[in-house]
Amino acid sequence: MTSQRVRVAIALMLGVGSITAGLFTWRAGQIGSSAAFEDRSAVSQEVASAQRRIEVTTDLAAAGAEYTRYLADQAEADAADANAVTVVTPEADIVASYGQAIRRGAAARADAVDLFPAGQALGGGFALDQRSAALAEQLENDLLSGGNLDPDGAAVEADSIRSRVRGLTWWTLVVLAAVAWFTVAQVAATRSVRRGSLAVGAVTYGVGVLGALSTDVFA
Repeated sequence: MTSQRVRVAIALMLGVGSITAGLFTWRAGQIGSSAAFEDRSAVSQEVASAQRRIEVTTDLAAAGAEYTRYLADQAEADAADANAVTVVTPEADIVASYGQAIRRGAAARADAVDLFPAGQALGGGFALDQRSAALAEQLENDLLSGGNLDPDGAAVEADSIRSRVRGLTWWTLVVLAAVAWFTVAQVAATRSVRRGSLAVGAVTYGVGVLGALSTDVFA
């Protein structure tokens, strides 16, 4: 290769190396923005999941409190029935009506919050574990219907993207090192230094490009 051709090759590789480094830098910025999006998605999904779990826990606690109130109302109604036996008419009818009113109110409140499973008689028993299992299933269905929330998956994806960005950044530095070698070749005073620097720069450039491609730079 003549001296003139070497100089042309150096100028060409210097331009190609600079453009490649700029392209990789731009692509790293694009990929990095995807990582930021996944981070925000992970946080928002985690907040949504936590909020729904709090709602379910609150519902379970409210159901337990309502069942306690239901038992208290039943006890008061039973006491009214017992008093109705010991008093004379018409006071007995009034006391009995009071007990019935308490039971109707308790039944209406229990029905309003679905305190007892469908098909089960009122007062048939309140199973906390069954209620918890039903709410847990409801929680899972709600989360799936809300867009398949997966905060852990989004966080893992964000970490994977950041790893790609770090890898691409390092390989971009390798390409920049090749540009530095091309610059040395361009200003070299002797032919041997010029050609040696060009050869080292070409090898370094090739390694940098292959390494960047291994990070799925254009995926």
